[in-house]
Amino acid sequence: MRKTVLVLLGLLAVSASAQTPEKPTRVSFFVTNPGFGWSEGGGANFDAGLGLAIERRFTPRWSAELEIAREVHDYQPSFFDPTVIEFRTYPVDAFVRYSFENNTRWRPFLGAGARYVTAPDEPPGANYDNELSPQIGGGVEWEVGESLSLVFDAKALARNDVPHWDEVLKVSVGVGWRF
Repeated sequence: MRKTVLVLLGLLAVSASAQTPEKPTRVSFFVTNPGFGWSEGGGANFDAGLGLAIERRFTPRWSAELEIAREVHDYQPSFFDPTVIEFRTYPVDAFVRYSFENNTRWRPFLGAGARYVTAPDEPPGANYDNELSPQIGGGVEWEVGESLSLVFDAKALARNDVPHWDEVLKVSVGVGWRF
């Protein structure tokens, strides 16, 4: 399934490249679900996932984006066991988006796609399964300069049976370079 989606995205990119505007590709670095906490015993704690994305514009309004991130989660085997196990997941998001054109440096967008999440270092007893989920989202890209942009977005999974460590809503802030 994953190979089929990647092949279809590749074929779409090749077939649409004749319609591509100037600087159609953007690479961005982003943080997901940033959070800050502080406790007297532990001090300051900044918690966020990190990721890399590549976007390809086919027309001034339509684009496709592929993201990969690394997120850290805490797992407590049971209510009575105070042991907290830290483990990582690696979500991959494929997203097609529609950007609303306007005469400003702000470019709002809406889109849909899929998220595939894998956890190679699954904690014992977690009964983790790799997940493929549909998602919807939206956000805004602020063009700081000719090639530099800031991207603010949110993506929500379109299903209810999500494991507790895979957030239904994924908020991210990123810095992108268009070429």
